[in-house]
Amino acid sequence: MRDFARRERLTSQCNESRVKSSKYFEMGFRGEIRVRVFRDGSEVCALIGRDLGEGIAGFGTTPSDALRALAEQLEKEAQSTASRAA
Repeated sequence: MRDFARRERLTSQCNESRVKSSKYFEMGFRGEIRVRVFRDGSEVCALIGRDLGEGIAGFGTTPSDALRALAEQLEKEAQSTASRAA
């Protein structure tokens, strides 16, 4: 339970404090996007960006879970970017 709360807090902090201009989506996915997958304590983190403060991240118990969580965050960011543009 403690790890879940930590993961949720880190994900929230990471996604709230990422670069507001959303440079990853301004590229329109034409550029190269690198995903770093690494262990963070007892969890696995999938990260796009320089660090947790500026990047977009997903956390999970396995690399595939972390990548799925990252994909969900990217989808949320894409929807947010689309709604701001409208």
